Amino acid sequence: APPAAPPAAPPAAPANPPAGTPPAAPVVDAATQLKMALAASDKAYASRKIAADTVALQQAVALAPKDFGVLWRLSRHHFSKADASRSDSVKEREGKLSWDYADKAIAANPKHPAGHYWATAGIGEFSTGAGTISAIRMGIEGRFKTYANAVMALGPNYEHGGGYRAMGRFYFKLPWPKRDLGKSIALLRKAVKSGPQKARNYAWLAESLIKEGEKKQAQEVLTACATVNPRREDYRDGVKFKRVCAKLLKDL
Repeated sequence: APPAAPPAAPPAAPANPPAGTPPAAPVVDAATQLKMALAASDKAYASRKIAADTVALQQAVALAPKDFGVLWRLSRHHFSKADASRSDSVKEREGKLSWDYADKAIAANPKHPAGHYWATAGIGEFSTGAGTISAIRMGIEGRFKTYANAVMALGPNYEHGGGYRAMGRFYFKLPWPKRDLGKSIALLRKAVKSGPQKARNYAWLAESLIKEGEKKQAQEVLTACATVNPRREDYRDGVKFKRVCAKLLKDL
């Protein structure tokens, strides 16, 4: 009889990875990558880290260049660059980019207030850089009103009363004889009511009141501003405008 076959060898154990080798990272799908990039943009904007926001948005654009959330954040990003600069040419350039991206966001989702709001912010910076008179000659007044009215209609509480705040400041910044302090004050009071933790609302309302000669009312507004908590709004902006309020109160 033939000899019995030797027993089969047990299967070889899988080779262990070299010591210190990290496990392979899980594959992240595109939707999750986009969500992470937008969250990184929000975090960077909150601390006004423009370089980090640029990187986050470059990643987002590579994933979804026509996405509504990407487009309005691009508008916000260019607004923040304009807002941080003292150069008129930078404000004009970055404000126009902010405005352009806001228009694209509106086209992507016309019923959300974000695109309309950031359009007002972009136009504001563009007009500051180009000069208010020049901006009016370009026909910007009507466009601004359309955007601001849309914010007030679609999301009156968006960005702490952002539509009321934008329109109220608009009437303050207009040159004579277009300036209307009565409308400015009425709209900024609505902004304060809609966004009672937004220090910028109080500062701009106080400036309109002071311009109107209502110093006692301005003092009350500025005293209220001292009690707001910047952590309940856009923190960096809140800190900045609480200081503005304090200076206005001191100078009354």
